[in-house]
Amino acid sequence: MNKHRHGILSLPVIVGALGFFVDVYDLLLFNIIRKPSLQSLGLPENDILISGENILSIQMIGILLGGIAWGIMGDKKGRKSVLFGSILLYSIATILNGMVTNITQYTICRFIAGFGLAGELGASITLTTEILSKEKRGIGATIIATTGVFGTITAYFVNQWFHDWRLCYYVGGVLGLILLFLRVRFLESAMFNEVRKTTVARGNFLMFFTNRDRFFRYLRGVLIGLPVWYVIGILMTFSDNFAREFGIREIDPARAVLYQYVGLVFGDLSAGIIAIFSKAERKNYFFSMDLSPFLLLLTFYIIKMKPAFT
Repeated sequence: MNKHRHGILSLPVIVGALGFFVDVYDLLLFNIIRKPSLQSLGLPENDILISGENILSIQMIGILLGGIAWGIMGDKKGRKSVLFGSILLYSIATILNGMVTNITQYTICRFIAGFGLAGELGASITLTTEILSKEKRGIGATIIATTGVFGTITAYFVNQWFHDWRLCYYVGGVLGLILLFLRVRFLESAMFNEVRKTTVARGNFLMFFTNRDRFFRYLRGVLIGLPVWYVIGILMTFSDNFAREFGIREIDPARAVLYQYVGLVFGDLSAGIIAIFSKAERKNYFFSMDLSPFLLLLTFYIIKMKPAFT
């Protein structure tokens, strides 16, 4: 099987990184243009928070259901078919997002886009991991994750340059279709082809619940993402509302998301490099997870004590 392995900078890895870039662009785009897009649709200021929370929640439900559905399909039919279907789905939904005229249409499009994004996110990482040797998977994941983070930064500047939230969605949809074109010549991973020849059960989601050890490993993987999304999806996205509670005005949530992802660029790079060279991925992870709540509490403390400092 080694003859099928690719290098770190091979085309599949590069396209996988670009795919993650497009995914993160579209995934976080709503967080950046939430306020101007909802204002443009005629929502009063008091309704923007509630409608934004609802749309974001529906988008995340789409990602949750899409992750399960595309994951099952990826194990049964292959990663390549999932990539094509999911990229086409979220690209079309993202383009339609730029054409919505009311909140109902907006919500439906974000749900469909979230459902499609889940497939590309999972299949891209899975495919790239399977074509790399185990010695290169760490650096490969670091390259893909870091490139993906730039998707959010790009989304912010596209919005700043054009000041048109509809155009931001059109750009995301077109980028997705370009990505689909780049994926056309991709081959299925050799690892999946080998497994397909065996009698191993594939695509059975219920297998997570038939083995205690497997279930808790799966649950821990899910729980790892909760504090990360809490900061990104809640604190940063609605930072203007949190700031108002602290008596702080003129906070731009789009810029808060930008600063968050600039920090993620350095965090992804440093964490990946440290883990690779130290061979201590678990210790590196626990250090990062312990540091995050400490810095978060410190931030809230500084904000709360700001009047005393001034």
